[in-house]
Amino acid sequence: MSVRVQTSGVSGAGATETQRAEQTSGIPRHGSDSRVGPGSDDRIEISSLSTAISAAADADQADRAERVRAIGALYQSGQYRVDSVKLASAMVSHALTTSEMDGVV
Repeated sequence: MSVRVQTSGVSGAGATETQRAEQTSGIPRHGSDSRVGPGSDDRIEISSLSTAISAAADADQADRAERVRAIGALYQSGQYRVDSVKLASAMVSHALTTSEMDGVV
């Protein structure tokens, strides 16, 4: 796996800094040979991490789908009951959290 720095669209002082960083770090420019030179031990490995993240996301989706199916079955049978206190608390918490994130408290 290789890492590329795409510099198209960078101009002005940013372009100068990017070019200087490429020169000092040995990072090839976009479109040039991106292989690391012989004898270099620099490597980046994300495949195992991305596999773990993907597996966790798939497991979460499966759990969520099962939960939705179970709630749907309860609703269809007339047994689904909403805890109004819990729902109100969750709504207020969500509203406060959203307001804090937006800087409105």
